[in-house]
Amino acid sequence: MSRALNIAIVGYGIAGIAAAINLRRAGHGIRHFERNDPPIASGAGMLLHPAAMRELEPLGVLPAAVERGAPIRRICAQTIHGRSLMDFRYGDVLDGQFALGIQRGTLHRLLASVDPGRDQVIAGRRIVSVEPDTGYLCDEEHVRHGPFDLIVVADGTYSQLRGQLIASTRHAREADSAALVGLLDDPRQLAGDRLAQHFDGTRHLSIWPAGCAFIGDSPRCSIAINISLSEAEAFRDEHRRRELMTQLCPKLRELVHDGGEDISLRTFTYRDVELDQSCVGRVAIIGDAAHSMSPQLGTGAQLAMEDAAALTGALNQHADVCDALRAFMRTRTPQVRRHHLASRWLTPLFQSDNEAMAFLRDRVFASTLSSLSARHLARTLFS
Repeated sequence: MSRALNIAIVGYGIAGIAAAINLRRAGHGIRHFERNDPPIASGAGMLLHPAAMRELEPLGVLPAAVERGAPIRRICAQTIHGRSLMDFRYGDVLDGQFALGIQRGTLHRLLASVDPGRDQVIAGRRIVSVEPDTGYLCDEEHVRHGPFDLIVVADGTYSQLRGQLIASTRHAREADSAALVGLLDDPRQLAGDRLAQHFDGTRHLSIWPAGCAFIGDSPRCSIAINISLSEAEAFRDEHRRRELMTQLCPKLRELVHDGGEDISLRTFTYRDVELDQSCVGRVAIIGDAAHSMSPQLGTGAQLAMEDAAALTGALNQHADVCDALRAFMRTRTPQVRRHHLASRWLTPLFQSDNEAMAFLRDRVFASTLSSLSARHLARTLFS
């Protein structure tokens, strides 16, 4: 594209920041809106597979992310009785590569640090409607913004704009389970260099190293425990959380009992969302707003950054915005659908209250996960 566009971005999460960085570098003007004030992120830890780490390099934050994060060289899963369900090393499957555990707030801060427009973000401004044909936005104060040549909607899993823009979706449903997620100080680095999953029937706990927020801070590990939605209230009780954690992963006893610190876990829910199309008029929907799914695969940040890069590339190659958006969908739709298919296949086995599925996982699925087909799946999604 030979001319600079006037672009609005809604949402200052990972997808929105990555889009802003890429589009500014391509010479476009950006006006960025974020409902939170200040526009910062918090939360637990993230797992960045090698494909996600590759996206950090052109954004300019890979060395800083590696310095603050923790290398993850292995993914393993077992029942509390010792039956191995899965065990593979990234280096064996993905040609010597490794993944990275990092705190969500750390990654957000690093990306924001290389965004030259971070100080111009219009924070505390909730966008409530979009006009895809005219390029106007309207906020909750009934102020109209625009017109814009392009609007990028990156307002997350629970996007308020998605339903206004896209009449039909392939999938859009609330998950029937939730997770307790949080961070624990791990000064002795008990989490090691692996993502470990511990299963007891329909319950499971995941633990992985998440590095430090700032250089010199104590390292932390990330915890995620699946629960049913009906149990969320009961697990507000501190004692019950501690007991559940140590039941599923005994080595956590040192961190959650001997350490004596409050175990601050929040309830995380997700939606399974797949759109028939991610673009309409002058609007592109990216990141979790376009393709939310179970966190089981750990590819949300990866897909968000890939969306941002692909959108910028399409705009660079096409003089007309609508042509660029059609090219963007042609590129991204089949790639995202592969992740959705894998998520829908794995989630019932790993994040389900169904006892029959848990039995199938423990008795049958373990051999499948060690097969060549599983290794091919990992190479396809994560490398």
